[in-house]
Amino acid sequence: MILEIVLFVLFNYSLSYYLGLPIPAILPIASLRDSTYTEPAYLYNASLFGLFFLQHICMALLKFKVGMKKLWPKYALYERFIYNTVSCLLYLLVLYLSRPISTDKSTIFIAPFYLTHIIMVIAVGCLISTLVQMWNRMFFPYSLN
Repeated sequence: MILEIVLFVLFNYSLSYYLGLPIPAILPIASLRDSTYTEPAYLYNASLFGLFFLQHICMALLKFKVGMKKLWPKYALYERFIYNTVSCLLYLLVLYLSRPISTDKSTIFIAPFYLTHIIMVIAVGCLISTLVQMWNRMFFPYSLN
């Protein structure tokens, strides 16, 4: 239980820092706000995120789950825990290895500052609502007691 809470907090804190929220860094990851990179690395960054998506797709396949169950009969009990732990660790690695740029050349689209904050408040509200509903089943969908 402690591991999944630590990973969940670390993941969200690191993602918030990466996205440029004004919070102190606790891991050596780049940030969209204060990146030292000056040249775009779109293909490199997309490849990193591609690894993250590939991991999600592969681990969600029924064939993968059946294969893991053959290797370890109790895999079904720990599937959510293993999936979320691997996803969190891989995403932290993606944030660590990514090369964001924080120059004017990196602007993909422009949105008013107030609008981005409204969207962020709605997204955080949805996240909190989901957490309240799923907290006890997020990492372990089945009780191990």
